[in-house]
Amino acid sequence: METIQEILFALVFLSLLATLLSGFTLRRHRARRSWPAVPAQVASVQFFQDTDSVKAAYTAFVYLTYKWQGQTFTSGKLHDARKVFSSRARAEAYLTAHPIGQPHTIRVNPREPSDAVVHSVDPHFAALFYRYSLPIFVLALVSFVTALLLG
Repeated sequence: METIQEILFALVFLSLLATLLSGFTLRRHRARRSWPAVPAQVASVQFFQDTDSVKAAYTAFVYLTYKWQGQTFTSGKLHDARKVFSSRARAEAYLTAHPIGQPHTIRVNPREPSDAVVHSVDPHFAALFYRYSLPIFVLALVSFVTALLLG
């Protein structure tokens, strides 16, 4: 019976963790959707090959400039500004698809204008995960308490 309790406790812990993480992701996405949209353009691109890893990895950076309240920002913190690829050709194709001067629309954090996003995290996965992890957490918790009470 003790092994079942340990398994149920692990399930309670993992499902609680999944519920909290997906809820946080959804909350962050909803906050970003409320940020003002501003025009931006590609300012520069960079390409790096990771030679330290066992498997080849190619990192492409796209930096955008945008103006917020008269001040110009160039940000590499943008979501989707950094992408990692397993092939050099895909990384180069990504950079080719983002030529210097290409327009974009981004959302700017009004409290911290250097914080901006091109695309916020896809909420569909987080919403789906949240929708199913919460009932699993409740079911696991009830099962765990029942196992404890039954001894």
